[in-house]
Amino acid sequence: ARLRAGADELHLGVPGSLTYGADAFARQNVSRDDLHLDIAHTGAASAMTVTFAGLHQNLDYVDPSLATQNPTLDGRTQVSLRDVVGAGPSTLTVGVDFVRESAVLANIAQYDAKSNLTGYATTGQTQSQSALYAQEQYTLRDGIQLRGGMRGENDAPLGSAATPSVGFGVPLATGLRLLVNAGTAF
Repeated sequence: ARLRAGADELHLGVPGSLTYGADAFARQNVSRDDLHLDIAHTGAASAMTVTFAGLHQNLDYVDPSLATQNPTLDGRTQVSLRDVVGAGPSTLTVGVDFVRESAVLANIAQYDAKSNLTGYATTGQTQSQSALYAQEQYTLRDGIQLRGGMRGENDAPLGSAATPSVGFGVPLATGLRLLVNAGTAF
């Protein structure tokens, strides 16, 4: 088992002149906290890993001249299961991912048709993803590797897609390999 935890803070000035006239003291503040737990079991020809992960992020834009603060809070939780099975020159990787993300945008300025401020609103959104994937890698006698994979995923509310990938690797010298990969994303 391996447990990793992290926390970081960024406090950035907003650079340059912006068309809406940000104050010279405007700031973008970001704080992130994350936690990952990997539990692995290794057998004679396979390695199975279960991963639990969570992330919380707060992005806060502060402009003193407008007396506003616009925080964006988002979070992500993930559970993944992956199995890598090797047999001679062949390595098969299969897995499944389940992810849920949420975001809340607070204090969003609302304007009428004449650009007059009418008030502030808060909105939120959630999204989930589930995916099943497999990749086969085969190594030829001269060290050339051939790869092919497929990922099927369902992103709610966006829909489903199957995304293929192919690739190969050619050894050029000791410790040097040329890799070529092509794939699609959703």
